[in-house]
Amino acid sequence: MPHRITPIFNGITNIRFKHSENETLPDFENIPHFLYLITTEDNRHIIVDTGFDIYYVPGMNSDGNRDKDFAIPVILQSKAIAPEEIDTVIMTHLHWDHTGGMKHFSNAQFFVQGDEFNHMLQLNPNEETYYCPAHWLPFLDKVSIVNGEHTLQKGIDILRTGGHTRGHQVIKVKTERGVVILAGDEPFNYDALWQMIPESGWNKLKEKYKDKFYWSREEVEHIQEYIQKNNLQTQSVSDIYTLDVFKKSGYRIFYTHDKRLKLGVNSDI
Repeated sequence: MPHRITPIFNGITNIRFKHSENETLPDFENIPHFLYLITTEDNRHIIVDTGFDIYYVPGMNSDGNRDKDFAIPVILQSKAIAPEEIDTVIMTHLHWDHTGGMKHFSNAQFFVQGDEFNHMLQLNPNEETYYCPAHWLPFLDKVSIVNGEHTLQKGIDILRTGGHTRGHQVIKVKTERGVVILAGDEPFNYDALWQMIPESGWNKLKEKYKDKFYWSREEVEHIQEYIQKNNLQTQSVSDIYTLDVFKKSGYRIFYTHDKRLKLGVNSDI
């Protein structure tokens, strides 16, 4: 049986940065979140990304909504899969809305591009709000570093794209219906958001939520130590893939926030 891919709906978030009704900043409402379950041809299970933590949604008035039936353990158990049985999780990148469920996969290896960590020491200070080190720092000893392209097994390849983050990667899966690209957040760029919100606005966010959405000195030091210990700063790769290449090849492409997928309907794609 060929590899199969099942989207798993994990809830919605509303991202808001307004500090008062007088501001003209846009709200990003009803953003759907999906992770993906790959059932391999030899009946193994691989997870792509791990969803968001409903208690960690950055912004001044942001929030998340998840019915209890869409919690990761509940969904997997409905498919007769225990999270602790999963031994492979591929992280497209380490933004907060992809790492919130890593804690459920206690026996997994997490495949992450090495450049994802290098990028973290060169962030715009406001970009700290898009990472939650508390989600993944406890699991660094379970990280398998990828540098560029990696074949996980026949018909499942990890490919670095960069773009959304320096270490963003996508997963290429050969299925019965053809090749599918699980593209994470590759098309999205937040540069405009950083420019839209004035420095005073970011300062207000930091004053109110410093301990929640910004990194502590200890977290920064832990990341620095990890990069040095694993010599990641000397392993940067330049070869990347682009979505245009995949589109021209006729591959089907699905994203983390793909509104084409029916919410709560977890059927194969």
